Amino acid sequence: MQSRHDRDNYLLLNKDNINPDNFGDFSKETPERNENYNLPYDYGSIMHYHAWGFAKDISKPTMVPKDEKYIRTLGSRVLSFYDKLLMNTHYGCLDKCDKNTAAKCTNGGFPHPKNCSECICPGGYGGALCDQRPKGCGKVVRVTSTSPRKLNLFVGELREGEVSRECTYWLEAPAGSKVEVKLISLSNWGIIGGCHIGGIEFKTQADQKATGYRFCTKSDIGTTLLSSSNRVPVMAYNHESVFEATIEYKVVKPR
Repeated sequence: MQSRHDRDNYLLLNKDNINPDNFGDFSKETPERNENYNLPYDYGSIMHYHAWGFAKDISKPTMVPKDEKYIRTLGSRVLSFYDKLLMNTHYGCLDKCDKNTAAKCTNGGFPHPKNCSECICPGGYGGALCDQRPKGCGKVVRVTSTSPRKLNLFVGELREGEVSRECTYWLEAPAGSKVEVKLISLSNWGIIGGCHIGGIEFKTQADQKATGYRFCTKSDIGTTLLSSSNRVPVMAYNHESVFEATIEYKVVKPR
């Protein structure tokens, strides 16, 4: 991902901190060699190095997103929605379903090529048409107060056979308003690229197909985000052990 021809629009490289033996890993492709099917850059792609990848000094990043709040999103170990869309586009799977009869997916989803009546959905969305909160733990939280309210999120130990567990919350404000969220506390996993052991993801960005902002360290506490719409999917997850966090939320009414 960091070798995309357009990566300089999204990343700043700290070349002085890159191990000289690994400069080639940061080579940028040409547009002619790099077909991205007009899909946007995704900081949460499984193909993206983490921010400290190949560093001479591991305390300093080798690359920083231009939107710095994405720094811990880099280095994911799970497929992002755009990864899935890219592969399905490349291999012609999107043409397997008849557009006239296939599921009418919402929130950017696309028909599943092996079951055209259901959709493959972006993170934070579920149901046959991507218009519901994913099944399982979590809930819909109505956001109506202009004073901060707290929400505790807890993801328990993995059961036998599980490789991950995720709880999805929807913070929903009245139409036309926005949601402000603030990270108050969380389990501390240290500086881990991609927050792959456990973390919390906020999808406040306009493009809900893209991966959201992920956080998993004490230094992330106090981060405040403002949504682009009246809904914020929030995913708390773990891949190894218990994860818990506390957030504050409030409505921001239109002026």
